[in-house]
Amino acid sequence: MPPVYRRYTAAVATTTIKLDSALRDRLNAEARRRDQTAGSFVEDLLETWLREQRFAQIRRSMANTPGTEIESYRAETADLDALASDGLDEQPTSL
Repeated sequence: MPPVYRRYTAAVATTTIKLDSALRDRLNAEARRRDQTAGSFVEDLLETWLREQRFAQIRRSMANTPGTEIESYRAETADLDALASDGLDEQPTSL
């Protein structure tokens, strides 16, 4: 048993999920290619999916933001952008 499997299986409880054999084989092949267990690969997939869901919610919230609030946001960030570069091209003065 490769070390990656010993480390992973020592830390988690075992469970069984039903998968189509073709899907199981694809999952295992990709996990091996990445030098991961199938379980750790599924965990990575879930974390990626959850992250995508959070960003989708942010996009939905932004799309539903009233135009006046968007314009206020744009004006405020434009002001901050202008301040961010203020004086950066100047040489520091010695005290």
